[in-house]
Amino acid sequence: MKTLLKNITSFSSAIKVTLMVTVALAPFSAAASSVKEKSYNQLQAELLLNFIERVEWPEEQVPQKNICIMEDNPVIPYFKILLQNNKQNIVIVRKNENDYLEDCSVLFVNEYYDGYIDRLLSKVIGKPILTFSNIKNFAKKGGIAQFTLRNNRVDFILNIRQLKASQLQISQEILSISDTIN
Repeated sequence: MKTLLKNITSFSSAIKVTLMVTVALAPFSAAASSVKEKSYNQLQAELLLNFIERVEWPEEQVPQKNICIMEDNPVIPYFKILLQNNKQNIVIVRKNENDYLEDCSVLFVNEYYDGYIDRLLSKVIGKPILTFSNIKNFAKKGGIAQFTLRNNRVDFILNIRQLKASQLQISQEILSISDTIN
């Protein structure tokens, strides 16, 4: 019986992850013939842009969305390609750990800034800024959305307390397939 329950749980997790990859990358499937052909950085850029489409900012937020990315992140060229026909008014803004971050709609931090997470998050906690990263324990440290990409599979962890404090709204579609922490 335990083995059966374990297999059902594994199968359920596999369905959840497969669904998320399909949801996250579906708008971009026409642009590339196979997810396997995409680089990790390209997948991160596509994933974040798709995630942003499922987030609502408070009404007082400016119509332009600034995606703040820390310095020379290798994902930047992929964002530039994906945003060539930008109809969402999204702008990529390069930042470093000492910069003012309140002009960000999204703060994307990759693993190179793991040592700066506490300092970066302290600047944006409680503000309508989506914090998004692939850093292990990012959500536990106070980030809103943490993701992993492994073998073309996507998993999300959402920090519900920080999400509420930011006044951002994430679609039920994302909430239903994400792990959550408080």
